[in-house]
Amino acid sequence: MELLIPIAATLLCSAVGLVVLIAGFLRRSRKKKRLGLILFLSPWLMWVVIGIISPGIDEWNPQIESNAAIIGRWKGDGYQIDLKPDSSFTLSSSGNQTIGRWKRNDWGLNLTAEDHSVRDMRFVEDGGHLLLLPEPPELDPGDDPGPIMKRE
Repeated sequence: MELLIPIAATLLCSAVGLVVLIAGFLRRSRKKKRLGLILFLSPWLMWVVIGIISPGIDEWNPQIESNAAIIGRWKGDGYQIDLKPDSSFTLSSSGNQTIGRWKRNDWGLNLTAEDHSVRDMRFVEDGGHLLLLPEPPELDPGDDPGPIMKRE
């Protein structure tokens, strides 16, 4: 539903551009040909540009079959976390090290440190690869995903 309006606008602009382009050919008008071509191509070029500059998260709520898919070392953007099969973890970031227990809830990762402080992370999927966001956006998944960690 979120993409319905942009897709409809793209199709409408392209249809108008095609009509103007055809009218330009029929009336032998260079101006109308150029305008029609611009109207036809510009929304598609916009989609290409958005695809290039977007953060690229394909799936914000990936299906993770079991904890085996997340166990291991995750590194990136100044973070490193070791998720162990016994549900313990070691998190290193900015020279600090935190030890505690982890629990997965669907795509969420809940870390409880030895001092009982709690931190939430989130798994996402991009290009078929599972990624871990140590600082996921609070409200809008359309926001910048922040730091990203990949499993080694």
